[in-house]
Amino acid sequence: MVRLERRADGSAVFSVKDSGPGIAGDDVPHVFDAFTQFETGFGVKPKGTGLGLTISQQYAYMVGGDITVRSTPGAGSTFTLTVPDIVSFE
Repeated sequence: MVRLERRADGSAVFSVKDSGPGIAGDDVPHVFDAFTQFETGFGVKPKGTGLGLTISQQYAYMVGGDITVRSTPGAGSTFTLTVPDIVSFE
């Protein structure tokens, strides 16, 4: 599920929610760490370098925004990007 919300202060909030395996509670604080990958618990080895979320977080910071994650193991994750009022959506 993808959601876009425009707040009263003009900021935009983009949320992406999945129904995947989720992220273990101890791993959540490290999701945005460079070169970090987590086992899914299904015997699937992660692909890639573990830089995607780190780069996404840096881009968010560059425009004065933030990106966060909430996750429940076995129920999925929600990533939320908040950006200030720098772009008109009208």
